[in-house]
Amino acid sequence: LVMFQFAIATFAGVAFSRLPVPATLTSKAVSNDAIIVGTPLFRFTNDPEAIESQFERIDDVIMGGLSRSSLSPCNLGASWRGVLRSEGGGFCGQRTRPFSKPLNLSGADGLYLDCALLSDEDVQRRSWKMSLRTDEGRGEVVYQAPFQPAVGAVTRVKVPFADFRLVRGPVALAEAPALSNLSAVYQIGFTVSKFVISEQVKMLENFRNGSFHLGLAEIGSYSDDAAAVPAAVPKAMDKDEVERRRSWVQKFIFPVLGIFFNEARRRRKRAAQLLEMRGLGRWQRLRYAWGINRARGRSFGSTSLLLTKNAVATAGLWVLALPLRLILFPIFRLQARRERKRLEEKLKADAANAETGTRADAK
Repeated sequence: LVMFQFAIATFAGVAFSRLPVPATLTSKAVSNDAIIVGTPLFRFTNDPEAIESQFERIDDVIMGGLSRSSLSPCNLGASWRGVLRSEGGGFCGQRTRPFSKPLNLSGADGLYLDCALLSDEDVQRRSWKMSLRTDEGRGEVVYQAPFQPAVGAVTRVKVPFADFRLVRGPVALAEAPALSNLSAVYQIGFTVSKFVISEQVKMLENFRNGSFHLGLAEIGSYSDDAAAVPAAVPKAMDKDEVERRRSWVQKFIFPVLGIFFNEARRRRKRAAQLLEMRGLGRWQRLRYAWGINRARGRSFGSTSLLLTKNAVATAGLWVLALPLRLILFPIFRLQARRERKRLEEKLKADAANAETGTRADAK
């Protein structure tokens, strides 16, 4: 098990260390007559330290994948770097932490990004998406729209609200209501994926695995007319506030699920599968783990204790996993069904209100 951790850490470290970092990045002036009014929401150059307090990663490790990304300050503003792996998932993402109160984007016609792909020129070999959450829930149902960053120099990219579609995971929901209630936006995010937005699960042809690096200077909203677009970004909730707002079911289930299905455990499990595919048997992996720990300076006793502890923990979790799944999964599915029903009712109400407003404007 320790060997698995070491393998993943080594892989991630090598991959990230090979990502190119330009010595100097210059912003390219944007000449786009379609954007008349732009309102910055996140200016990464102004407050780079706020990146960590405002954003959180949402990579495919949530479903057992091996992809990983990070958002950090750089001389451009923000550097989104990661490694995409199609095994087990195939996506990396970042999103704002939940807002303490909804963001009002009424009057805007879309979002924009001042960004540049810095790692390579294969923009079209990955699927780039912007995300909007118009509900307080934290499920996988969000609005998404595609975008394509420019290569090398920072360019403003428009993402019209008219392009957003309601999705669950990588699948667009057929006959879902259009994005309408922009007065209550709870999260904004961006994703790079092997999946395109489609009503069927559809993988991008010639998808590129491996490292990527996207530079970000600014994210904002824009309007196609001369009207101002006020959009004061609410404060992001911290972890304690997010925990307080969870339902009692979530407060009960999430800590237990974290024990059995945490990221480190999923990565070790996937690493074990990959090593087994390469012909390493159980005892070979154990011997290798022993050798690695000894080479890293651990004593005979410390290595024995560590490997024994990992083996006992794995066996204990294996014994408890089935009964806990039988107890927790029905509760989790019930909660998910309730959330979906609540979300469907909310979306229908938003669509009805939007239609009523359109009719009133027509009169």
